[in-house]
Amino acid sequence: MSKSIYAILGIGLGSCVLLSYMMQHLLKVRTEHSRSPVVAELAEVLGDRLCGEITLSTSDSDGRRVTSVSFAVLAGLQRQNLATTAGNIVWRGLAGAAEPDVVRVSVEDEDGAKAVVVDVPRPLGMPVKASAEHKTGQTPSPAPPTAGPPSPKPH
Repeated sequence: MSKSIYAILGIGLGSCVLLSYMMQHLLKVRTEHSRSPVVAELAEVLGDRLCGEITLSTSDSDGRRVTSVSFAVLAGLQRQNLATTAGNIVWRGLAGAAEPDVVRVSVEDEDGAKAVVVDVPRPLGMPVKASAEHKTGQTPSPAPPTAGPPSPKPH
């Protein structure tokens, strides 16, 4: 009878360890799925030059929609170039979605030097997806435009 108690104890302990590993895996998978695809692409492009996390946020200020990206890189890198590259990746990643008016990228380095902040404009050739109401401040007319002069009315 004493052997069965050890068997039950062993099975229970093994089950606890297995459950612990499964929960760790679930937490890792959930974290990866909740991360923005744009942030994942930035992390892939920046690779080993990155130190720390990438933050991405969108806010409205002075009637403009601003998407802000910030991250830290290794000391001695060209932060201005990295900021421009990151901004272009964000623009491409947000295409077709709720596009911002400007993408602001802030890049620090691991030594704590003053951050380089770059406002990256919309890349050339990228179509503007804003509504007519947003750009003109008026609601567009529901009637389609006419192609030519009005036809004369019969008497």
